[in-house]
Amino acid sequence: MILVGELDTSHVAQLYEELAELTREGVRHIAINLAELDFLDSTGLSALIAAHKRAEAMGGELILSSPIGMRRLFEVTGINTYFNLRPPT
Repeated sequence: MILVGELDTSHVAQLYEELAELTREGVRHIAINLAELDFLDSTGLSALIAAHKRAEAMGGELILSSPIGMRRLFEVTGINTYFNLRPPT
């Protein structure tokens, strides 16, 4: 899955539902590419955290790749130690 543009209050509901649907279908390992993401607010971050928790509860993982533009946000919030972050491929 590739996120593009802004992940904020006006866009988070769709992402939250898509990620919840994946886990309802039994998908345990989810990879999200953040290379094209320009903005992430607290609601977007909450959706990613919820997906991470659901995947871990199922014995899987949420992988975030290419978090270049979000690196500072992740470091300031301490989220960089919470998520499985991967460099760009």
